[in-house]
Amino acid sequence: MAFAIFCAWVEHAGIAPAPEVASLPAICSSPLREEGDVRRIGPAWSRSHGGVRFMRIAGEPFELGWEASKLQGELPEHLEDVLYKMKDAFVPWRAAQWALRKLLLFEGRDLASFFPLDRRLEILGQAKAAPRDRHPEDAPLYNRILAYHAVHDIAHKLIDSPFVYGHWDELQAGCTALAACSSATVDGHVLLARNFDFEAGRVFDEEKAVIACVPAHGVPFVHVAWSGMVGAVSGLNAEGIACALDASVSDDDATVGEPVSLVVREVLERARTLDEAIAIVRSAPVFVSDVYVVASGKEGRAVAIEKSPARCAVREARDGLLLASNHFLAPEFAHDDANRSRRQDATTDERLARLEEVTAPLRGKLDPASALTVLRDRRGPGGKDVGLGNRGAIDALIATHSIIIDATDRVLWVSCGPHTLGRYLRVPVDRMLDDPSWTPSDEGALPADPLLADAAEHVELRKKLIAARSALSAGDLERARTLAREASEIDPRFFEPEEVLTRIAIRAGDRAATREHAKAALERWPPFAALRTELEQLAR
Repeated sequence: MAFAIFCAWVEHAGIAPAPEVASLPAICSSPLREEGDVRRIGPAWSRSHGGVRFMRIAGEPFELGWEASKLQGELPEHLEDVLYKMKDAFVPWRAAQWALRKLLLFEGRDLASFFPLDRRLEILGQAKAAPRDRHPEDAPLYNRILAYHAVHDIAHKLIDSPFVYGHWDELQAGCTALAACSSATVDGHVLLARNFDFEAGRVFDEEKAVIACVPAHGVPFVHVAWSGMVGAVSGLNAEGIACALDASVSDDDATVGEPVSLVVREVLERARTLDEAIAIVRSAPVFVSDVYVVASGKEGRAVAIEKSPARCAVREARDGLLLASNHFLAPEFAHDDANRSRRQDATTDERLARLEEVTAPLRGKLDPASALTVLRDRRGPGGKDVGLGNRGAIDALIATHSIIIDATDRVLWVSCGPHTLGRYLRVPVDRMLDDPSWTPSDEGALPADPLLADAAEHVELRKKLIAARSALSAGDLERARTLAREASEIDPRFFEPEEVLTRIAIRAGDRAATREHAKAALERWPPFAALRTELEQLAR
């Protein structure tokens, strides 16, 4: 009985009350109009082009949320279903799912207090306008949307959790970004380019959204994310302030705080100068550590703000160039054990080293086209051929979105997909914000990668490897072996098929085959230190 009472209290404590709205605004009675592939409600519209969803919303916070929800239809529900499936894959045991849910509810009981009122009203507008609620048993939709904006932050805390099983590679992958200004670019413009690596399902790549937001009070901005996203991770505002977020880690810890996507949103909606952006990030009560790459087109500057729950350091661009992956470089974090471990165990050092290599000959020559060649680089340090999809490469073919920003001209290019392979559509930010008649087009697009023609093979490789691991778990060694060998034939440069064959040989008790495949996997440059150490021991 006491345990049941405790669980009920956790449920109650974890459900924050929604803000109250005295009366619904006029937009709530506006009809949704569909004109071909264009949806409109009030001043807001949504249309797709090149596999990318474009949306413009405007008004007070509640109106922004209402418009976005109506324009998106049932897509946010579909994305929520994908997140539920991801949760089940990462935490396969029902008892653990139940315990994790209770833990997250309890730890997030104060989460709503770190959301500015405007963001809570915007999320309330989304929830009120949603066509239906598929998971009311877990929490009210308003509270679930609040929690989804902290998925990035919560994932930080779960990387080493015993709840998470068998997904070390996905969890340790990360984003890569660069900013260039003054003498580093061909015309003195300020550029920011980044790959946003987020492996929560193909739908987040296929349903990426370019969202123009014109708030009633604040700086208009455009950001790239997905439907239902109130926060931001990559964007540019009308004042020429660009911002991108890269996950990091530190010894500093906090139980709860402001989700970092809301911090980026604050930068885009409030900052008119680089110093204002720095002040916003510095004062944010975050509960995880991240690198904020911020560039100012008007000021010709770029910085990396390295922010943890307890510390904040700012790195200026050096000789016009600023590079970032997923660790801190500022002296303030030189003796941080978690940061040191990240550099030793994950792929962040390798990607930064490769970033330094490929940008060095481009100093003074960087423009959107050459920045794209950097984002599409798929080799390891020293130019080593590591196969397609290697997590140690700048482009591991897992980017949910990839963008290039000219903060001087206020233009953004966004990848059509899959990942970095398709065209990059040109988005004139000022026109998208100001001109209701603007429509996306192919004008000024950057070309698709020639590898796009072989994209189906890469997808097939991933499917075979996933099926091989599943067959191995089920004890069907012959099927697992066949699938792994077929994957190796698709890309003989990639380490993972040989790693899977190593594990099959271990299960079969074949010591000679274990050594053979472990050696072969090592020759193909597995990116994670723990995996390399394991394979080295098996190869002896």
